[in-house]
Parts: sequence; structure tokens; C-alpha cells
Amino acid sequence: MKIVKLKDIPVEGVSHQPEIKKQVMIKNGEIPQVTGFSQAVFKPGQKCEEHQHPTMYEVYFVLEGEAKLTVNNKEYQISKDNCIMIEPKELHKVENNSDKNLVWVYFGIATD
Repeated sequence: MKIVKLKDIPVEGVSHQPEIKKQVMIKNGEIPQVTGFSQAVFKPGQKCEEHQHPTMYEVYFVLEGEAKLTVNNKEYQISKDNCIMIEPKELHKVENNSDKNLVWVYFGIATD
């Protein structure tokens, strides 16, 4: 069993966008195929550039705020209580186009 509190977890930059901050609650390798479970905060105007994961599903659950999510060149406005699943190889990016923080928890599941 493992119990963690967000207040005890160090803040670090997201690997492909270090200015976006996250707290990793479950690290890659702790659970087979789960690549991590984290909370991320996007300040107003922050964005994560377009990218893909060839062998990983990614799931986001929005806790606070709203943002523009683009998946395979189609735009979606996401907000609190939305759950989003990105499939392997889907091009995706997010931009906090609001005046409040976007806060979400997310995890990845490796396909191989």
C-alpha cells in the first residue's frame, strides 16, 4: 500500500514542457504499464506543444479551470469534470486560454 499527500510531493517540470509544473503521485514502474499518475497546473496562457505517444494511452481528468485541447487538428474546449482519453499516436496539445489555472490529474498506460 502507498499513501501520498500532494503537500509532501516535490514540484517538477513536465518532461516535454518544463515550465508546466506537476507533482508525481505514482511514478513510472510502480504499477505495471502505468507510466505515472500526476497532477499538473497550467497557468493562464501556458500551453503544451503538440506531441504524441507512440505506445501509450494518456488520460486526463480536469479538476479546475478550462482550456483548449487539440487532438489530431480538431479543437475541443474542456473544463472541470471532463475526462479525456488520448489514444496512442494521436497528436495532441493543450492551451490554457482562460484567466484561471487549469488543474488536472493524469496518467499514462503503456501498450507494450
